[in-house]
Amino acid sequence: AWLHQACAARVFDPGTVLIANPSHLTTTRLFTLPSTDSQEIRDIVELQAEKHTPYAKEEILTDFRVLDTDQAGYSRVLLILSHQDIVHRALRLVEAMGWVLERVGFELEGLINWSRVAGVQTESAVLLAELDQETTTLVILQGDRPYAHRSLSIGAKQLTEDPVEGPAKQISDVQRTLETFDAEGFNLTVAAIVLTGQASRFPELK
Repeated sequence: AWLHQACAARVFDPGTVLIANPSHLTTTRLFTLPSTDSQEIRDIVELQAEKHTPYAKEEILTDFRVLDTDQAGYSRVLLILSHQDIVHRALRLVEAMGWVLERVGFELEGLINWSRVAGVQTESAVLLAELDQETTTLVILQGDRPYAHRSLSIGAKQLTEDPVEGPAKQISDVQRTLETFDAEGFNLTVAAIVLTGQASRFPELK
């Protein structure tokens, strides 16, 4: 009801709507497959999906994106998994408003698009950290290609409530993410860390 009233007060009608599934409610996996055939990749991804979730197959929604292929016949694939209740909850809200749903996307897509518009994407690898109210999303990018993605269970709320231990834990989690990335052998050096979202409220993070 409140959303109806807010939109009516502002005479707001989006026409079509994109649902961006949040990172902390989504399971993502980045991996390399020995194929460039779209159907074969889909078959492999469906098998992989069952290994990366505790839910039954009929309870999850799955999709994937081929990030790039190489001359040796390998494909880097981003696998996205979400419990159907998460998406259906947002879908019911869109339907109740009488809006038209264009597609269901993923928060990582938005961050990649933002990094392109903001001029963050460079030839070097960059760690992008988006501080939200309840969580922080980390993604390591080279250009528009994600190489690592992680959602931390600490956001602006926790940093405000615990101004001493909160930032220290956040910095430690970022450091572990960088160490894990280095150990995976991508031969990429993270040249910069870019803070966005509510990070400007916490200068100690910089």
